[in-house]
Amino acid sequence: MLTLFLILAVQPAVLVALLCSKKTRKPVLRWLSGAPLDGKIHTDATFFRHPTKVKHPRGRVVPHKWHWRPGWHRSVVRAGIPVLAELILAGLLLATMASLITIASLAALALTWAAWKVYRKVHRWWPSTSR
Repeated sequence: MLTLFLILAVQPAVLVALLCSKKTRKPVLRWLSGAPLDGKIHTDATFFRHPTKVKHPRGRVVPHKWHWRPGWHRSVVRAGIPVLAELILAGLLLATMASLITIASLAALALTWAAWKVYRKVHRWWPSTSR
């Protein structure tokens, strides 16, 4: 119960406190909106539109691949990772066995997918024996 209280009550209160402080307002809003954290515009991406060009005066600096995503995608990743971690923690505290089974199943699925990707990459690269 304490974990659910922390997730549902304390976290929004901390977020509101961070937004009310003048010193932390801009970084928190940049974090939640998916904007670049350094405050510089790297590409012409908007919240819903993919970028098409670099926004550098000389156009020579290639921004990191993170900036080649629309803002909603960056926002979902930034906000989703802490929420996912909290849900995993709450699941482990409230329903340990079911959470462990779910995590093990997801890990096995991820390993199977990674093995398939490696196999496909090696299969394309390796010379064929039929030649």
